Amino acid sequence: MSPVPATKRCVGPEFFVMSEKSPITLDMTVHSRRDSISKRVTVVMISGQRIVVHVTPSSATAGEVLERSLQALDIKESSLFTLSTMNGLEEYLPLSTDTKLSKVAPSGWKDSTSFNDARCQSSSDSFALYLRFKFFPEDIDTSFKDPNNKHQFYLQCRRDFVQSQFRLSVNQALVLLQWLFK
Repeated sequence: MSPVPATKRCVGPEFFVMSEKSPITLDMTVHSRRDSISKRVTVVMISGQRIVVHVTPSSATAGEVLERSLQALDIKESSLFTLSTMNGLEEYLPLSTDTKLSKVAPSGWKDSTSFNDARCQSSSDSFALYLRFKFFPEDIDTSFKDPNNKHQFYLQCRRDFVQSQFRLSVNQALVLLQWLFK
């Protein structure tokens, strides 16, 4: 196999490049009921990768979707992560694991027809949740058992910094930049 030319390599921040990839699809619907309705939830991972999860809207919880999404990408230490919604001010609002998705979904999401219905392709049929770290670790070097999680934390900090999510003094920003670009 010949090497990939420089023009075809991954160029740019990982969270931008990964957002262009085709999403992974997971099915969490309960197929035992004939009249069951299935809805889509798009989970935006820290890396930018998207996972489209088909759920039963009346019973699906944030914790169930979180666990399946982390399993799909083989991300360990699930207790470090949470799913969040985003409000109108572009702030992330973390969800409890027992929060039913129907409580945070757009109005009409739970009750409209199945995603298989050709008439049903509006924005109310799907909504986005964002994978985030629950807490900032005390010590970055010792807090993560899996090195991939340290990388995920780095990606979240870098993305938040680029998108001006942090309210930092100049000194704090310089310290963060120093760590991010090591």
